[in-house]
Amino acid sequence: MNEPEFHTTWIFAAIYATGEDEISLSRLIGSADGLNHAIPTEEEICSALSFLESHELVKITNKKIFTTKYGKDLFKFAEKRRGNWFKTPEKVLFVFNKNLDYSKSLHMKEYKFINQKSLDLAYEDYVGALKSS
Repeated sequence: MNEPEFHTTWIFAAIYATGEDEISLSRLIGSADGLNHAIPTEEEICSALSFLESHELVKITNKKIFTTKYGKDLFKFAEKRRGNWFKTPEKVLFVFNKNLDYSKSLHMKEYKFINQKSLDLAYEDYVGALKSS
């Protein structure tokens, strides 16, 4: 079975919570921090994106993360479940368990644009945006 770990549901929720169709790394980091009061690691982001892209919940093109209609539909379903904002990853897991086929083999994809340097720059952008607001 290729069931998602917490970081996958957290990253999914962070992506869709932005309400945007195209998400940069800095926007992802900011949303993830707002949701879980933590900054995701390179490994967590890459692992989550690999899972999400394999299940057609996001699309990765030109160093950007794009939402999909299927992903939006599942996120809306998760949002309707009981629980506050901080329960969103748990609500997403429930929706994933009801709707995704974990039996297919998943291979870890390589996202060359996601590395420690790009994450450091994205974090600096995120912090800069916080300071200016």
